[in-house]
Amino acid sequence: MKGFGPDRLFAGLAVAAIFIVALHWLRPGYTISGGDSVYPPDPLNQLLVSFSAWNHTPSILGSASGGSASAPFLLVLGALRFVFGSSLAQLIALGLLQTGAWLGMQAFLRQLRASAVAAAIGATFYVFNQWSIQFFAFSYQLEILMVLLPLAGLLLLRFTPERARVLSFCFVLLVALACAPLGANPALILLSLFGFASLAGLAFLLSLQRRELTRWMLGTLGLCLVAAVWWLLPICWQYLDNLHTAVLSPGAWSWVVARSSILNNLRWNPMWQWTPGYTPYAALVDDSPLLYAAEFASIAALCLALAFSTGEQARVARYSALMVAAAIILSKGLHPPVAWFNDWVYRVPGMFLFREPTSKAPLIGLIFASVGLAVCFDAIAAR
Repeated sequence: MKGFGPDRLFAGLAVAAIFIVALHWLRPGYTISGGDSVYPPDPLNQLLVSFSAWNHTPSILGSASGGSASAPFLLVLGALRFVFGSSLAQLIALGLLQTGAWLGMQAFLRQLRASAVAAAIGATFYVFNQWSIQFFAFSYQLEILMVLLPLAGLLLLRFTPERARVLSFCFVLLVALACAPLGANPALILLSLFGFASLAGLAFLLSLQRRELTRWMLGTLGLCLVAAVWWLLPICWQYLDNLHTAVLSPGAWSWVVARSSILNNLRWNPMWQWTPGYTPYAALVDDSPLLYAAEFASIAALCLALAFSTGEQARVARYSALMVAAAIILSKGLHPPVAWFNDWVYRVPGMFLFREPTSKAPLIGLIFASVGLAVCFDAIAAR
């Protein structure tokens, strides 16, 4: 990686800041939860129950429980709890996941030829923005995906025919083990595919070996599906068994997008839980002109990147703007404009899984908004 010295310095500062913030919330005897998402209080017992509780089928191939898919992650969480206790273990897990997201985004941006400073800025925004911090500490499946998508982008951008086998092996490991907890929520599997497709599009745009890249991606996708069989089969069994209970009407879930206007999405703050009862500092941010305006910084930076970048930077900026716009349109739900389009998308087979788009679609937008921040910094610095 170019500029390894400053990269290491910025990474060290980021990791220190991440753990200082995380450990600030340490309350022995307590864990953090939010909404209907709860951090596993006893991961090893949850893993055992997933396989052999009286109301579940013991066989992994016929299980009606999605918990078995989280086995690798629950083992890690269980080990942390055994050593550190529940409270500290949760915050260590939080720090590790945020660190993984920061380092993954830094490496991804550096692979896009961003400077060390620009990559650090983009990675910091990716981890600390109003959307991301709403889910850290308890929605660990989403946190895992925040780590995995920048890594997937990094692997895609590093493709050469000489590296093909090694990169395929890395993808297989990620899908077989790290992606398994995503099975707890089918919408996250769909989101991961959308994220991979958006990153594959960027890699294709920048590649000089597009035919080889396409052939490699298709082959690797097949290998990944085989590697995921151990957790994907029981999850699919569970989904098919419960499909008749799913709420399929977009209007029935309209309350989750009540705040998801275009304006709130542009500040990465479309979540329904942005109320004093769930987010105590919500009023402080909304009532402060400075804090409120700061939420639009990444979109402003993306606009500047479009205006001042040239060459390959300009292509990256334009593609990033397209992906951010797509993510925001999906996230806004039935809000204007083009509410008819969101209603139509919702009726596409499988897209009912995005019944709460505000907690899914912005992740893809944030990845490319981080790219836009990095491109903006380097384009202006070069003038």
